[in-house]
Amino acid sequence: MRIDRIFSQQSLNPAGPAFDRGGPDGTTGALQGTQAEGAALARAFARETAARERRTAALVAKGQSDMAFGRVIGRAGQDLTELAVQAQQRRNRGLAETEYQNAKAALARASDAAEEHAVQGALDGSDYASRYTAKYNEGRDGILAALSNPDSRPLITAHAEALARAGANRVRVRQAGRETRFSVQQLDIRTADRQKRIAARRGPEQQRAIAEATADIAEQQRLGNIANGQSRITALRLWAQGTIGIDAQADPAGAGAALAAGGYDHLFADGAEKAAAGAVISGALKTQRAMERREVAGLIAEDLASREATGHGAPGLRQRLVNLGDGPALRDYDEKAAHAVSYFATMTEIRFAPTQEAWDLVRARRPEPGSESFTVKRKLYLTAVKAFQDRQRQFAHDPAGYAAAHPAQRAPAGSRAKNIALQQVIGGQDFPYRYFSRQDAAQAAADYDQATAEDKPGVMARLLANSGSHREVAIRDLLPFSHSPSAAIVALHADKPALTPVLARVIAAEAKGPGELEKHLTAAQTAALKAAIAGQLAPFFRTASAAGAREAAIAEQTRDGIYLYALDLMAAGRSAEAAARTAAGKLVNDHFDFAATYRVPRTFNFGNIQAYTAAVLADWPRARRGAPGGAYE
Repeated sequence: MRIDRIFSQQSLNPAGPAFDRGGPDGTTGALQGTQAEGAALARAFARETAARERRTAALVAKGQSDMAFGRVIGRAGQDLTELAVQAQQRRNRGLAETEYQNAKAALARASDAAEEHAVQGALDGSDYASRYTAKYNEGRDGILAALSNPDSRPLITAHAEALARAGANRVRVRQAGRETRFSVQQLDIRTADRQKRIAARRGPEQQRAIAEATADIAEQQRLGNIANGQSRITALRLWAQGTIGIDAQADPAGAGAALAAGGYDHLFADGAEKAAAGAVISGALKTQRAMERREVAGLIAEDLASREATGHGAPGLRQRLVNLGDGPALRDYDEKAAHAVSYFATMTEIRFAPTQEAWDLVRARRPEPGSESFTVKRKLYLTAVKAFQDRQRQFAHDPAGYAAAHPAQRAPAGSRAKNIALQQVIGGQDFPYRYFSRQDAAQAAADYDQATAEDKPGVMARLLANSGSHREVAIRDLLPFSHSPSAAIVALHADKPALTPVLARVIAAEAKGPGELEKHLTAAQTAALKAAIAGQLAPFFRTASAAGAREAAIAEQTRDGIYLYALDLMAAGRSAEAAARTAAGKLVNDHFDFAATYRVPRTFNFGNIQAYTAAVLADWPRARRGAPGGAYE
């Protein structure tokens, strides 16, 4: 506030509020105060005046100070403006630099992306650099459009052009490299295909394939795609020479003939290579001959064993020995083969000649000590002895099976009648021949055992249909292999139509089983039935035991069938005695007449047979001595 203004305001009421009392006019009130009051007012006025002067001096001093500060502030304002401008300039330069760097980085990324885009194209002859430029310009234009600082644009534009030139150059280099690599790959594929033709073909066709591959390699070198064309051609030729080794492994003699005739000359660069191929073929020929000798040696052992066993050797073996050119080995083989054939002939005679003749043949094989080929002959003699022993054992075990191995039996005209005749030749006219071999009997019994109840009679009739006069022998051969209680009954009476209903009841009872049928009987009834059957069959068992173990076993099977039939009769109301008598009578006793140790079928005259047997037994001592007039004359 200005000084004169202050004084002007104070002069309006010099006394201040203290004078404004008494009446409407303050001056009139002051004049009407007392003396004391006047003195007090004077002092107050003096104090007020002094205070006013002090305030005035302070205001003057402050005004002077403010004026000086104003001048300082003015100068500082100018400096601050200058600093602000400088700071703004620095900020602008920083933003420009950041924008420039960001733009450079973005351009680099655009260039990389454009480069990868360009080189991913097909090898179709297109210009990778043009594809790069087109793709790069798309990214560059977007980056330049986004610039906000005009000062940055010239620098960024120049940098973008430099990147474009460098990127296009890189793409051209990469395109050239890729096209070269592709050309080399295609060359390798074509060469591999031609190698297959070279390996598979010979002569002119092979030569043509090699020429095509060589020309292709030379052309790729001319185009600059490969720098090692000659080494590739040499490697191909050496590889093709490997086909000579393949031929030599398969046919050394043929490969040698081809080499001599010039069939491989197109594979050689000089005589040294041809000589090396000849060495390969010679080595293969030696290896083949060594392998051939080993193989033939093994075949000789098998051949001789086959000749000893069958009279026949391995076809073509002798010719292979001739081809090997090994004279001593050929002579040794011929000698052993002759012995083997002779041995087979002797073994065949020993196997199927009558017993005494067979033994005489064995003794004739015994070599004289010190005789020529004594070792070989002794081996054959000992083998013949063993063969005779084996023959006796095998023939006794299975006469029909042994005779079936005779060459005459293996022929299409072989039959059971011929088999029986052979058994009687081998074992003698009185030999107890067999109708079935053990294998055939076991199969026949299995066929019966596995048949249904309805089919069993038909199966048994079929098995015995052609046995004729050998029927009893066929039954004795078959029954030991059967596990059916009805087999003996059905076999003995399958040719008797009158007994068909009885056989059907036996088979039906067998299907139920003795356990089921015995449920209806007490233990005492079962025991009584078994005792009654044993009594009824006593003569039958006595004669069977006298005939041998096989007949005894058949008798037991017959008893089992009779027991089933008797159980069925008791179930129908018969007593144990009646059931046993009926069953034993219909199935055994009604068909035989019994002597002390033998039985005779009732189809024969029992009295005549009994009388003849008695005469033979009475004359037996003299007949054994060979006296004239005996019963056997």
